[in-house]
Amino acid sequence: TPPTPQEEEQAKDIKKQLLEQNQNVQPIPAGTINVSLSAATQDIAGGPLEVRAIIDGATTGNCTLNLSQNGNVKTFTANVVNLGTYYSCEGFSVPLSSLGAGNWQLELLVANESAKGSVTQEVTINL
Repeated sequence: TPPTPQEEEQAKDIKKQLLEQNQNVQPIPAGTINVSLSAATQDIAGGPLEVRAIIDGATTGNCTLNLSQNGNVKTFTANVVNLGTYYSCEGFSVPLSSLGAGNWQLELLVANESAKGSVTQEVTINL
């Protein structure tokens, strides 16, 4: 599902904050994709896990979302897409039926033929 106008606005705000924070940071090395999560949560208990990202350093490629809990790994894929002012994954809306309640380790990998990058975060799934 495409991001809602509210999600797009939130992503723009996060991107602006990240750019302001990173003004004094060295450029990203060649071959590296910078991946920042703009959403990794359930909107409501029992709802799907929504995962959105902002990608810097890639205009094409694939996104792989790995969710793991106690050795159980769920994998989902999407393409890198242009959302007008930034690049992102097409977005992930993981239904509760694919997961179980509790803490999950989230890893989002972005890769293309010349670069790769990833981000990790723990997420809590509520019934």
